Amino acid sequence: MKTAYRTGHEVVQQGFAALLHKLGAGGAVQFLLQYETGTGDYTAERKRLFRNKGMEEIWEGLKQEARRDS
Repeated sequence: MKTAYRTGHEVVQQGFAALLHKLGAGGAVQFLLQYETGTGDYTAERKRLFRNKGMEEIWEGLKQEARRDS
């Protein structure tokens, strides 16, 4: 599956159109009012969290967390 490049503006336009289509105007506005952007530097945090860990170790950790949550 090939993904077309979209500008940030296009992504916002298409995303809001999808919200309107799926949730209607009221639901789309409700979603936007509840949506919060995060803070901090995810890239630095990710590097710190996963330093010296391989994909298998990360995957096993995710599976353990999922088991705890269920």
